[in-house]
Amino acid sequence: MSDVTSRLFDVTLAEAGTQRRGHQHRSQQSNWFALGRRRSAWLVAAICVMLWTGVELGIGRRALVNGSGFTELFKFVRASYQPAVSVDLLRTVADATLITLAYAVLGTMLSVLGGLVFGVLSTRARHDRLTLPIPGKVLRVLAIPVRGTHEALWALLLVNILGINPLVAILAIALPFGAVSMRVFAELFEAQPRDPFDVLRASGATRWQAFFYGVFPAAARDLGSYAFYRFECAIRASAVLGIVGAAGLGQQIYLSSLEPNYREMWTFLWPLVALSALADTLSSTLRRSASGRPNRFRRMIRQPSSWLVAMTVSAAIAWWKLGVSPSSLWAERARKEFGFVRQNFLPPEFSSDHIRVLWPAARQTIAISIGSIIVSLIAAVPLALLSARLSDQRRTRIAASWIGRTILLIARSIPPAIWAFLVVLVLFPGPLPATVALGIYNAGVLGRLLAEVVENLDHRPRRALRATGASPLVANAYATLPQAVPSFATYSLYRWEVAMRETIVVGVAAAGGLGAHIRQVMAAFAYDKLLATVLVLLAITGLVDVLSSTLRKRLLS
Repeated sequence: MSDVTSRLFDVTLAEAGTQRRGHQHRSQQSNWFALGRRRSAWLVAAICVMLWTGVELGIGRRALVNGSGFTELFKFVRASYQPAVSVDLLRTVADATLITLAYAVLGTMLSVLGGLVFGVLSTRARHDRLTLPIPGKVLRVLAIPVRGTHEALWALLLVNILGINPLVAILAIALPFGAVSMRVFAELFEAQPRDPFDVLRASGATRWQAFFYGVFPAAARDLGSYAFYRFECAIRASAVLGIVGAAGLGQQIYLSSLEPNYREMWTFLWPLVALSALADTLSSTLRRSASGRPNRFRRMIRQPSSWLVAMTVSAAIAWWKLGVSPSSLWAERARKEFGFVRQNFLPPEFSSDHIRVLWPAARQTIAISIGSIIVSLIAAVPLALLSARLSDQRRTRIAASWIGRTILLIARSIPPAIWAFLVVLVLFPGPLPATVALGIYNAGVLGRLLAEVVENLDHRPRRALRATGASPLVANAYATLPQAVPSFATYSLYRWEVAMRETIVVGVAAAGGLGAHIRQVMAAFAYDKLLATVLVLLAITGLVDVLSSTLRKRLLS
């Protein structure tokens, strides 16, 4: 009886094991099916979005290419290695470069200091339960319209209040950049390990003491690296502000484009590229200093006192060069002009006629932002793979890396408005040239970020494929790209948020989207319609912000 029972028990266990393996197999099949179905849904959604974007951009509905403009574009490219040179012009270049650098230094310092203060006040990292009190939530909400408004729009508003004043450019850079820095700094604090904070709190330290001794030092290097990235962005922003009257390289480039004098344009564009390269080099040096051997130079740049002295001296020189006078902020003229602006801007014009104009312009703006990210990814991914510095690269690979990095540097150093001016030479004005111009600029930024992602990957799978005889293209396609896709998608969604703000500038230059409408209402001095247009842009930017955050969470989950 016991033998029969034992055999029955064994049969029961075998059947249970078979059923369990079958259930696991069916569960695995179900998971794979769900994953495949989800990927198919994402692919269908992406195709639908791209088709809608193409329709909004006018692809296939009207003539797009201006064949006669390629001659002018060739002249511009040829002028890049034949810039105009004369003693008087070089003096103008030197003065404009110093002014642009001064705007960038002061704008960056104000934005970083403001972002640091408000980032600390609005981060969950200094609270025991990682819950943000109401004041911190209010700060985050108030920062949304500030960072959502492009610096060119801030400059247009401030110039109506302060007149031609260096504070216009400084504040136009500091306000949106400070709001962006506030958000980034708060998230950097929250991304740091929580254990030091908890240990200090358990030992009796206050929340502020635990934060500044347990969280802040861990984030210091990332804060400094991001500050230099903001400095690079401020250099380009100060050039954009030249279009609205701020002195510097941007104004000289704009004046040269009116003639147009391409050789003179490049005389001012090359210093702009050099300033961006300087900021990029400083940022890379700061990041590498923490991982290299502690020689004298690295020990020096790790010291906060060294940076404090350098920033103080730079700010003092910039202040003197621009002749900044803070008293103009509360002068009688500023108070009167502020009253004029308040009277003419409020209330915003949301009549039915105006809404019928805003609706298609808003759709075009969304299409420009999506299309620019698509264009930038098409260019940025191969350039990032080419530009990445790998430990096993040979001489030809090193040369190719320098070429790729130079292309990316030029692409992101030239402001989007200048790219729009060039693209309009070969494409008829409208949303498509605005898309291409913004895509070229974003390709430079994305390519740099994606190259850093590639450099930080595990390259053993790629080396293994290369050892079997696979070509570099195949090795990258099967070993590098699968690892990098999540980071590529995350950075692209981040850039989509930024691209929404930049659509205004390229739209003004290329006559597309809400930017083209802003140019029209400004020409008519219809400030109430201008405010309505800006509010619509802020609403769209907020929606893109929420959608981008949701998509990033889905991709990372």
